[in-house]
Amino acid sequence: MGEITLRIEEDVLDRLKMRASIAGRSVEEEIGRIVEEATAAPSSDRRALVEEFRRIRALTPPGAPIDIAAVIREGRER
Repeated sequence: MGEITLRIEEDVLDRLKMRASIAGRSVEEEIGRIVEEATAAPSSDRRALVEEFRRIRALTPPGAPIDIAAVIREGRER
């Protein structure tokens, strides 16, 4: 199993301790669970949503390039 050292603000640690206590876990177990959830594979619902976005993007013709500087200038002149 890997090991990391993490420096965090005291108030963050206090919140982690409270969260772990409520869940009946150690701080280390709670952090492990948080990291596990954050790095888990996307759910099938999320995958379906991503595929739908890709399908819509494929149907949408590419737009003309936007000169962002010109857009900002135009906004300032209003």
